[in-house]
Amino acid sequence: MKAARLALGLLSLAALVPAMAATQDIAVTAAGDRVYYRDWWYGGNDRGWIVDANPNQVSHYYEPGYGTSRETALSFDLSTASGLVLDDITAITFNFNIESIWTSGRDDVANLNGIGTVLASGGTGWKSFDVTSAVKSALGAGQTTADFYFSYTGYSGFTFSSAEGGQPAYLQFTINSAPAVPEPETYTLVLAGLGVMGGLAQRRTRQAR
Repeated sequence: MKAARLALGLLSLAALVPAMAATQDIAVTAAGDRVYYRDWWYGGNDRGWIVDANPNQVSHYYEPGYGTSRETALSFDLSTASGLVLDDITAITFNFNIESIWTSGRDDVANLNGIGTVLASGGTGWKSFDVTSAVKSALGAGQTTADFYFSYTGYSGFTFSSAEGGQPAYLQFTINSAPAVPEPETYTLVLAGLGVMGGLAQRRTRQAR
């Protein structure tokens, strides 16, 4: 009986071992971050993409007769995450390193896909936004990329590190990985060993009598 209870205890303990959290990062590539520029003045304008910007920029400025704006698009390759089980993904963050930030008075400097707002009061350094829902939706739909866009809010701006500068923005996945489950043969050996131990214990009991 003691051996049986011990066996059941071991099996229950194996079932209660908590899942372990792991992380996986996907960095934007040099081809994946681009700055869209627009300059306008009396009588003309110019617009287009800067594919090798270093750093990336999001900004807006205007005065009578002249204006300029910069916005940044980022595309992350999800091919390395396609094999993940969606239910195992507990969180996904969008991480970027602000190098400089300026404003004419407003605190909200830029917006990322309506998900997160860059604040002047937040200063420089690494920042992150929770993009779990957006990226899991993309994975669930079979999309091969997760696309984000920083848009300006007006009379303010910031720069952030690019892939060309060696500190690219990246997505970080937090994943619950289940603990290793013993093979059935392992349980068989444990139970067999416990059976032997139980038999020996009973034998010693009879001899003591």
